[in-house]
This record gives sequence, structure tokens and C-alpha cells, in this order.
Amino acid sequence: MKKSYFICLLFAAIALSSCGSFTDSNSHSSNPSSSDDSESTSDEVLYTITWKNYDDAILEVDADVSYGVTPSYDGDIPTKPESEIYTYTFNGWSPSVISVSDDATYVAQYDEVINTYTITWKNYDDTTLEVDNDVPHGATPSYDGDTPTKPESGNYTYTFNGWSPSVISVTGDATYVAQYDADTRKVLTYTEYDNYVVITGVTSTSSVTEIIIPNIINDKRVTSIGDFAFSSCTALVTTTIPDSVTSIGGFVFSGCTALASIVIPGGVTSIDGFIFMNCNHVIIYCVATSKPGGWNALWNSSNRPVYWGGTWHYDSGTPVPNS
Repeated sequence: MKKSYFICLLFAAIALSSCGSFTDSNSHSSNPSSSDDSESTSDEVLYTITWKNYDDAILEVDADVSYGVTPSYDGDIPTKPESEIYTYTFNGWSPSVISVSDDATYVAQYDEVINTYTITWKNYDDTTLEVDNDVPHGATPSYDGDTPTKPESGNYTYTFNGWSPSVISVTGDATYVAQYDADTRKVLTYTEYDNYVVITGVTSTSSVTEIIIPNIINDKRVTSIGDFAFSSCTALVTTTIPDSVTSIGGFVFSGCTALASIVIPGGVTSIDGFIFMNCNHVIIYCVATSKPGGWNALWNSSNRPVYWGGTWHYDSGTPVPNS
């Protein structure tokens, strides 16, 4: 009986020992799992995202970007300098930005807009005829207005013949100025002789404002202005007498009430009387230093102001008294 009781106690002790070993074994087997989780957290893989401009210049580098995160560029908006032809506007990145799964590089992309310029068209007197805005680079501009005109003056009418400088394809802002051919118009009347010409008058005494007498007509020198040639040209303001003229007849400018000034060349050796009668505003400039002997005593019967050679000079093409 006692022997049976002892055997039962022995089996109970063995059973209890086996349970403890199993518990310890389970406890120990769980520790490695906990250690692996910690190591997994500390070994997370991070990535580098690089942002570049069109010329490979680095704009920004984002390090340690986690897997699955969508990266973002935080710098100033990228720029690209304009070229002769284009202006550039930033429009995004290439390739398209996506969530991170590896190191990546994104390059700035741009829309290109062709450069445009302003073309100005002007007349001979600096009057603006037309302005063309937003003309694209490389286009050849065209003037779309009425044909430019220039009023007649002196002995000339003017015909438009193009632009200066020559019109070319657009590379920048530009200004073109109208150009004209000057055509001699029949203002003067004259008589031709064997080897010289005498000016006898004008075609209209009421409308002519300027008279320019040429040196040569039909290959013959203009040597004389006849009596009363420009008499009563009430609108006449200026007259140019060429160096070829040697004689001026009587009453040539009588009644030219608007005549403001005149230069008598040094080659004029003969003048008849009363050439400035009733010219109440004219100022006379003579190249000769004193009255030549061949000039009539009454050549300046109206006693208009006279400046002899050495007492006046040209200022921008206009005769003025010396100060």
C-alpha cells in the first residue's frame, strides 16, 4: 500500500516537471519573434528623389523619402531663359510624379511660346501710319494701310517707292519709314536758247509756295530770271536761286507778300529795279560783300533789310544774321 502511494507521488512529480519545461520552451520560443519585429522596423528602406531643371542643374534633393509616399517639389517655380525665338513657361515634370518605390529623378518641362514684336510704320515726317502688335518671330511684316503720301513742294511731286530699312522677317521690334521718289513737276515756265535757259514764270501764281530753280534744264544752264517771272505769287514763301544764274530781271518778286527770305548768289552780276516791290516781309541775304556795279540802284526799292556776305551764315540750311 505504501509502495503504491509512493509510486503515485513519483509520477505526479514527473508530470509537473514536464509542464514547466513546456512553458519555458514556449516562453523562450517567443523571444526571437519579438527581436525580429524590432529589427524589421529599424531596417525600413528610404529613397532619394532628385529634381532637376532642363539644363541638368539640380533644383532640389529630397532624401529619406518613405516607400509609397508621393514626393513634392518645394522650391521656387523652375525657369528657363527666353531664346531669340521662344519664351518658356514651366508646365510640370518628366516623368509624371508618382508614389515612391525607388530612387527617382524628375526633370522640369516647359511650354514654348513664340516671341512676338511690335512693328511701327512711319511717314517721312515721323507721323505714325500703322502699328502692328504681336507679330511673331520669323514672320515678314506687311503694311496694310493706305499708300503713304507726301505733299508736293517746290518743283517736285513725290511718289511712294517703299520702306527704309528694307522690310525683313521679324527678329525684334522695328520701325519702317516711307520713302519717296521726287518727280520734277512743271511749275516753272522758261525759254530755251542755243546754250542757256531763261526762267519766265510759273504755271500758277496763286498756289506755289516754294520755287527751286534748277542749274540745268534739258542739258542747258539756267542763267537768267526774266522780268515779272514770279510777280504776284502771293503764296510764295521761299525761293532757291542756283549759282548758275547771273542776271535777274525787273519786278521779279513784286507782290510776293508772303516771301520771307531769299539768298542772292555771288554769281549774280546784273539785277534790274523793283524786284522786291511790295514784299513787305522779305529779308535779303547776299553772297556778295557789297552791291555789285551791275545792280540797278532801285533793285531794293522797298528798302528791305539786306545782309551782305560776311554778316550772315547758314544755320541748319537756313540763312541767319551773325550775332
